[in-house]
Amino acid sequence: MDHKNGKRRNPVLQDVVNAARVMDALPEIDFVMSLILPRDVHQSIYDRYQMEAMLNNTTKPIVFVSPDFQGCKAAVEMCEAVAGGVEEFKKHPFATCYINVTSGMIINEEALQKLIYLANKGLPQLWIPLNAGGVNSPATTAGCMASMNAGIMLGVVLSQLVKEGAPIAVPGWNGGPYNLQTMVGNYVLADEQGVATSMGRYYNLPVFGLGGSTDSKVLDQQCGIEMTISLTTALLHGANIVHDVGFMDAGLQGSLQLLVMANETIGFLRAATKGVKVDDETLALDVIEEQGPTGSYLSHPHTLKHYKEPFYSKLFDKGSYSMWEKKGKLTMEQKAAKVVDDIIENHIVDSLPDDVQTKIKTIVKQEQDWIDSK
Repeated sequence: MDHKNGKRRNPVLQDVVNAARVMDALPEIDFVMSLILPRDVHQSIYDRYQMEAMLNNTTKPIVFVSPDFQGCKAAVEMCEAVAGGVEEFKKHPFATCYINVTSGMIINEEALQKLIYLANKGLPQLWIPLNAGGVNSPATTAGCMASMNAGIMLGVVLSQLVKEGAPIAVPGWNGGPYNLQTMVGNYVLADEQGVATSMGRYYNLPVFGLGGSTDSKVLDQQCGIEMTISLTTALLHGANIVHDVGFMDAGLQGSLQLLVMANETIGFLRAATKGVKVDDETLALDVIEEQGPTGSYLSHPHTLKHYKEPFYSKLFDKGSYSMWEKKGKLTMEQKAAKVVDDIIENHIVDSLPDDVQTKIKTIVKQEQDWIDSK
């Protein structure tokens, strides 16, 4: 969804660049994963161009998705070029592959190839079999999760047979009934919330969760509710990595404005759940004794020392109506668009060395030449 006019359009490679830069700039977003599938490059190798764009426009960790095994290898080779070599990337793996597995009971060839390849290298992977309850598995949550769990455990065991200790994460969403009313693969459904995450936590495995998404097509009340609920359940159930922030319309639409809104929501949720530090300094009994019930705490040194510590949103409107009027009566959608524009125009990402950029371009060109030769 274009943040300048709110209209839906086909995405291009520059949108991948812009999304990576926005995610890099937002303080509550901890890693980058492409929000966009670019339509202006060859569709058989779009992921190679995605990876090049992300590597050049963020210094945060990256989650990448590839439709084929060759794309996974190409992405790893690009990362090795950035890291300075095979062993350097293995020591500090700043990117990981999200492996789409057909279902809990059907493991596709490409998924197995990626699993074995990454496990052999000792690189982290996200092994994600997903079910559709009532379609390819039982319609009940327990039955859907049980059959999905079979595929999850297969991947975990196989990775360890390939290389003991190979790092692997499991899914933290799905595992519940499909929407049999619409037959749409919805991103936010009530019955599955926390189910897969709880299973992963039971096994003491890292969990790749989902949140900050919506099935809405516009930035409306449904969007805000689903974005917040999905982030909240992912946090409370203990997902370790939460992806698809900014996704809309069952993953068929991405929004930079929703990314900005979710960033504020994540900040709020982290502040709300971080706990309260209790010690002599925070109890401030000496300040209470000094000021009593009628003293001025506003100008006290203790207040000046701590007043910046609470979470203050830069996007939510917390002022009076008259203050909101003076600032132009902007909606959250409008303010989020301004934030996006500011980041795209002003945010600076440290450039990769020229020789590294050349190596990445060479890998992408090789992939393009491979496709063109077919």
